[in-house]
Amino acid sequence: MKSIVSKVSYLRGLAEGLDISKDSNEGKIMMSMLEVLESMSQEMEEMKQSQLILQDYVDTLDQDFISLQEDLYEEDDDLDFLEDFVGVECPNCDETIYIDKDAFHNKLKVACPNCQKDISLEDYCNQDNFIECKSECKNND
Repeated sequence: MKSIVSKVSYLRGLAEGLDISKDSNEGKIMMSMLEVLESMSQEMEEMKQSQLILQDYVDTLDQDFISLQEDLYEEDDDLDFLEDFVGVECPNCDETIYIDKDAFHNKLKVACPNCQKDISLEDYCNQDNFIECKSECKNND
């Protein structure tokens, strides 16, 4: 398909080949229309080139972003971050909630986010992978 610039150039050539008088009303209108078409076609070509440059830039950024994501969020098979959490089953609603060990240092109870009732942490303290007991804990021996 021909570009818009070449099509407008073809129309200008036709108009010049027809020997349309630039002094007649019709000739003035036609020449003015051709000038507007030429300006529009040049602007469109410039926008097309700018769009292509921007698209290349966005594609490059996208590839860089994907590469960064892969580097930062690599699948970690050993899932070390889970060592900081312990699953506790709520005795009221039987839902398992995961508690960050560091968030409950000196607490004997925590509210269940599902049923809003207190869960005693005394049954879980001093177990492997959980928090140290508070001094008042019944499991402290």
